[in-house]
Amino acid sequence: MVADTKYLESRIRVIRSAMRDLTRLTSKPFDELTVDQIHSIRYSIIVMAEAIGSICTHICLAELDYRPESRSDAVLRVGREKGLKCTEDLVKILRLRNLLVHRYWEIDDRRVYASVRESFKCVEEFDRSVEEQYGLR
Repeated sequence: MVADTKYLESRIRVIRSAMRDLTRLTSKPFDELTVDQIHSIRYSIIVMAEAIGSICTHICLAELDYRPESRSDAVLRVGREKGLKCTEDLVKILRLRNLLVHRYWEIDDRRVYASVRESFKCVEEFDRSVEEQYGLR
């Protein structure tokens, strides 16, 4: 079986929308953000991480005949099997999502903000890799 390209395209659109929101929100200095904007950053990360995990889980099930134990497991397997780069950074985003959902009181929003500004480039690379491998665009 092959991956459903319509599904992959829809998840990539979700990722890109979340990235646009994150770029817009982090264009302001942290100290100028409102509480609502900080919460929007958190939410956008959750949405983006869910879409990344969904793409990789779908590929594992549809093409690799592999049932991942977690979304992180799916990302790592797809990275190995499909040659996707920066999978460790993607796993870190998924773990951040888990913290935001399950242990939100431990979050240092300044660190999250800095992380978005500095190290979310791997998400763009992930999108491009999936598009290239599946002839999307």
